[in-house]
Amino acid sequence: MEAAENWDSVSQLVQSKVPALVQNLLSLEEGYEGWEDLGTIKEIEGTRLMTESGLYVVRAKGIIPAGPEEILALVSDLERKKLWDPMFVEGRVVKEFTPDLKVNYQHFYAPWPVSHRDFVFMSAVHRDADGTIVYTGTSIDLPWMPDVSGLVRGEMVRGGFILRPLGDRETKVTYLVHVDPRGMLPTMIVNKFQRSQTANVYKIKKIYLQPS
Repeated sequence: MEAAENWDSVSQLVQSKVPALVQNLLSLEEGYEGWEDLGTIKEIEGTRLMTESGLYVVRAKGIIPAGPEEILALVSDLERKKLWDPMFVEGRVVKEFTPDLKVNYQHFYAPWPVSHRDFVFMSAVHRDADGTIVYTGTSIDLPWMPDVSGLVRGEMVRGGFILRPLGDRETKVTYLVHVDPRGMLPTMIVNKFQRSQTANVYKIKKIYLQPS
């Protein structure tokens, strides 16, 4: 028998997670002690930090010539996600509680012979009075969304974007990814994935550098 959907309890759960999730992401925004350099791509700096779990948090930082709301609209739009994340295959909003609080399903490419990964996660948008936007997420377990044949269900420990306005058309962007891909992955593939996160932020920047 399939598990019955209970979205009321999920709504309460995801709302309870938002404050700590936002603060957790903000705590990783600054500082370089313990962070390892992943290189710089066109002024987008990449670093990573080993956590107690043995997994890395990857961080990419840079200035993008667009406002925070405009960037949020881009990075939260599944129709445009392939423009900046080449590993994205497909995704959907499973449940929208409010425009700023959702449950999502997303499927990502991995090179042969590694299995593709998919994730079920909540996403939340938090706005501060100064115009800063924190767009964040973490995996949640829904019994009525079982593993998909041929895919490995990964875990998004935490991740998202911190968007700080600097002026009329400039935003300081910090992109953070802390993922457990699960399954057996060669170190080379893991390292390539982590370095690609810096490239993803550059791809976002490049979208706004193109002539309109």
